[in-house]
Amino acid sequence: MAPQSHKIARPLPTPLPIPDDVTEDVLLRLPVKCLIRFRCVCKSWNALTRDSSFVNKHLAESVTNPKLTEARVLLSCCSRLNEYTFKTCSLYSLLNQPFTDPDAFDFIYPFWYFWGRNRIVDCCNGLICMTTDYGKVIVVNLGLREINKLPGYFPGVFGFGYDSSNNDYKVVCKDTYTSLRVYSLRTSSWRTHDYAFDLPDGGSNSAYVGGTLNWLVSCREQIVSIDLATETIMEVLQPDYGDGVKQGKLGFGVLEGCLCVVCDNSNQYADVWIMRQHGVRDSWTKMVSIRYPLNLKNSFPLYPLFISENGEILFQWHFTMTIYNTKENSFRAPLLPDFSPPACSVAARIYSETLVSPTAADWN
Repeated sequence: MAPQSHKIARPLPTPLPIPDDVTEDVLLRLPVKCLIRFRCVCKSWNALTRDSSFVNKHLAESVTNPKLTEARVLLSCCSRLNEYTFKTCSLYSLLNQPFTDPDAFDFIYPFWYFWGRNRIVDCCNGLICMTTDYGKVIVVNLGLREINKLPGYFPGVFGFGYDSSNNDYKVVCKDTYTSLRVYSLRTSSWRTHDYAFDLPDGGSNSAYVGGTLNWLVSCREQIVSIDLATETIMEVLQPDYGDGVKQGKLGFGVLEGCLCVVCDNSNQYADVWIMRQHGVRDSWTKMVSIRYPLNLKNSFPLYPLFISENGEILFQWHFTMTIYNTKENSFRAPLLPDFSPPACSVAARIYSETLVSPTAADWN
């Protein structure tokens, strides 16, 4: 009988530590949901994903890779009893029926004193600014489940956006007919400015584009823009709508990161214009002309919210939403369970999941 051979177990080699820059490069390529889960892996990953430099790099990376920050829709519903509910769902699920988003949930205010009508002011870099009739304001990141309750009262809030030159988020309020106040979340301070332009009332739609807030004034005959870095105001000239166009109601918003207006012509069709270079009138480009179906022929404008890769445009219309297919020249209504007219009126905003904290202490 041959003698049994005994193998000597060799110790496993000690794994080499992964360089910090390699770890950061790998994590920068992961979506927000994964990064939030990975915060519990170790202290160093938790600290890295909260670092403002990493957060800003990930935000910049998401511009070229949108899959890193999932686009979502925040819906505000007001029932006939004047009760408000907030729901969020993925934009993909909203555009691709039937509605099957497992992450949809109701968002309930964490502060009991938020009475009255609640309104979404705007969304910017994953932060959502909300206000009430009583002038209370919160800034929230729903993905992080973090909330910043702003001190004091903010009557007449109509805008919220990012000042990249100072790494600051700002809330813009109407003070008087010709003056406004700008609140800095970074410094928790106010500035008041007097301007020659008319200012919108609180509740009016504003559009955030590349460091500017834009709105319609003077019976919708002017577009006014404030640069959040310098806090200066200028007029943005509207498109040359063409001879024979009888300009009617105007919708206003952002498509493809550009300022967008939807011009109604005699209640028969609407032209969708986008401004490819902000502030340059010659850069206005007509994207599509939409012929109204019978049920949309009334006094309410179409507010653009989003355009998909296959050419579908999501609009806010009156107290609901509609989706227009540019290839088939057809409309359809997105269906959300227990969250649709006529039982309630719906307002919507598009936002992205990001790592940006609503608390200024985390921006340093």
